[in-house]
Amino acid sequence: MDCALPLLFDSGVWLEVEYCLPNAMCKDVAVQDIDPADIEWSNFGYAIHHAEHSKLDGKQRQAVQHYTEMTQRLIKKRDHYQARVAAIPRSGLGISLRLDPVMQDEFYELTQSFFEHAYSTVSALASVHGRVKIFSKDDVPIKSVERYLDWWSKQPSFLNQEASVEILLQSRDFRTILSHPQQIAVFNWGTLADRQENTVRIVLHGEVSSMGSIPVGSSAEPGNSARWFFEAPSMNRFLWALLNLTSLMFHAMPGTFPLDPEDEICTWEADGFGSAPAIALAKLVANLDWGDLAHLRPEA
Repeated sequence: MDCALPLLFDSGVWLEVEYCLPNAMCKDVAVQDIDPADIEWSNFGYAIHHAEHSKLDGKQRQAVQHYTEMTQRLIKKRDHYQARVAAIPRSGLGISLRLDPVMQDEFYELTQSFFEHAYSTVSALASVHGRVKIFSKDDVPIKSVERYLDWWSKQPSFLNQEASVEILLQSRDFRTILSHPQQIAVFNWGTLADRQENTVRIVLHGEVSSMGSIPVGSSAEPGNSARWFFEAPSMNRFLWALLNLTSLMFHAMPGTFPLDPEDEICTWEADGFGSAPAIALAKLVANLDWGDLAHLRPEA
């Protein structure tokens, strides 16, 4: 697996540095290689624990603690949703999922609860970011999720954040329809059940507005341009995208806020030194001029 991360140093020379963003089980597995269905809170825990290797002040640590709790609750909401899907009765031949109106309503509520909390969790990540200013010497825009994700989209592409930002924006757009119906035309909803994938998704749908527009993030119905639909994004893919940004920020934190050498031993790994390479690289990255770097790309 090629985990080379190109970095621009002061000399203006692009170098290849072997570095992977680890998960909780294996330091050599990049976040991009994790199956979204396999993500657990331990993946977030490993990334967030790098704050323990950073000399943060009280407010910064409180923001990290809040984000930790938000991700834990979000994982619980995903797990509860999946448990309810697993409990759905199958048809007599076992070829389809059978949802009655009560169950459909429950999945609507669970979906809305997840994406409401997901939005707040991204806000909590922005709260941490605004206090540590990773990858930026200037203030990171954190007063709105849209502006915060837009900031991420403008960072160097070698951070591999682009797909994550797209997923998080799609989730924000879906949540907007659920939470702000006054901003769009009247809509209806239904459920889409897939026995083979063992999933149930909420699907929002409606007619185009009098001005001919459809909600941001939605799509026109095939063969019927007068109607639109918006299928709920995958909860697992949302968690994957959020984990990617979490790992990018928290893994760089020890380099921006270094501890004294005697305090840098990592007890997360069995040998006590598992994070040493990542901490060393984070210190190196912290010295880069990210203001100039954001406008540059490595040559093909």
